[in-house]
Amino acid sequence: MSRLLLLAAMMASAGCYAARPAAVGVAPEIGTRMSFVVNDQGRAALSLVMGEGVERVDGQLLSRDSATYLVAVSEVRRARGGIQVWAGEPVRIADRDIRSLALLQYDRLRTSVAVASGAGAFGIILTRGLTGFVLGSESTSAPRDSLASSLRFLWP
Repeated sequence: MSRLLLLAAMMASAGCYAARPAAVGVAPEIGTRMSFVVNDQGRAALSLVMGEGVERVDGQLLSRDSATYLVAVSEVRRARGGIQVWAGEPVRIADRDIRSLALLQYDRLRTSVAVASGAGAFGIILTRGLTGFVLGSESTSAPRDSLASSLRFLWP
């Protein structure tokens, strides 16, 4: 039971964030979690620092001047679907390189649903076990010596 509570606490602390469009002409506060969708020029400019194919950069705003944002990057999404997790490395993003800008706000409802779903799935696994999901009910199959022999169809 304590492991279930630990899992729920970890999921809640990670949380789910919802992107809300940033108001035009209003400077966001330092420390705000933000999401920057870059244009083609931005993709080229950021490729030297972040690699090729950057589509979106998420992170916490460290500072803002008249032409750039300094962001502690937490995640980079690639144009071909890849996601790269960063550890808060600072990167400058110029205004001219941004297609759209959004504020990432903690979403309690999404987080609650994610925690409840994860806890429910963990509870089912604890009570039923993994073999019930992979092999079906034990009563319809022949007795097996071990889990390894049960999963023999996966590994020849």
